[in-house]
Amino acid sequence: MAQMSEMKDAVAKVGRIPWWVKTVAPLLISAGILYYYLHNENWGALWAAMAQSYIPLAVLALVITQLCFWCFDSLATHRAIVWFHGPFSFRAIFRVKGATFLLSMVSGPLQAGGMLAFILKKTDVTIRKFIGMMLFKVGLGAWGFNVYITIATAAACYYHLDIAKHINLWIWWGLIIGGQVWLIEAWLFWHHGVNIGFSRFIVNRESEFWSAWVQAKRRHWCLMWAMTLPSYLSLFLGYYIIAVSFNIHVPFWKFMAMIPLVVGISNLPVAFGGYGTTTLAWVTFFPEYGTPERLAAISLFIPTAKMLCRAIIGVVNLPSVLKDLTNSPSPIDTDGDR
Repeated sequence: MAQMSEMKDAVAKVGRIPWWVKTVAPLLISAGILYYYLHNENWGALWAAMAQSYIPLAVLALVITQLCFWCFDSLATHRAIVWFHGPFSFRAIFRVKGATFLLSMVSGPLQAGGMLAFILKKTDVTIRKFIGMMLFKVGLGAWGFNVYITIATAAACYYHLDIAKHINLWIWWGLIIGGQVWLIEAWLFWHHGVNIGFSRFIVNRESEFWSAWVQAKRRHWCLMWAMTLPSYLSLFLGYYIIAVSFNIHVPFWKFMAMIPLVVGISNLPVAFGGYGTTTLAWVTFFPEYGTPERLAAISLFIPTAKMLCRAIIGVVNLPSVLKDLTNSPSPIDTDGDR
């Protein structure tokens, strides 16, 4: 199949990097960051901070964030495929999302590659079209996120919370307003044919890559926006509960404004499982709200608990996904809403 050949070419380019470099580099980066922050750590005080935390509540909050992400990201992916390509089984998407959690323990891009490989195996969709559909999902998610971060930042400024200590507010507001302007311009471009912005320079309506955007109706935009909201709202609220569980009491709106940056740094695909980058993020943005031991404890708890949760979900779903891959017919959803 043509799309499989394209994928093999892409994989071949990545494969030119020696396997041991791709395996060892993230481990070394994680180890280096952890050593920098923790080599002088009082481990007795760290264990005491862990013991003083309400671990059951933290575990519950983290599990809920992972389940919400799994369910709603699967739903958004499934709807994109059904709307812009053809009928497909939600259960198949749900299971493969769960199974690829095993890959996400190493890196997010590897998880995305696992999903792409499954879709190419089970459908006749091309790589370009599928990436375009996922861009539609991510784009509408970015719209919702931009609304969220606008509200959180405005509230933090209104209550005179010191977020300017960590970020340049002129640049921050510039990015937020720029994002809103671009998203409004995209709406006008796709739904009203108004060619006043960057879209007219980058979009080729005849290209297969943009087919999802061409086919999308207003209700698709609204529904996709709504389906992406719960994933990151539950994540940010869950992390706030985890912080409180570890006796790290950050003012609510300051936390809501800063936590996207914390999560973004934690999830950088340069470290193994978020170890090291999570410590870097929490120590950078919330140093005044917790002792070094508490910050170290929460930054080790989050990637560990997240990895264990995703490992369980992945192991449970892996057998059914492997079974699907051995079956030649593509999973069909006769109830798919076009």
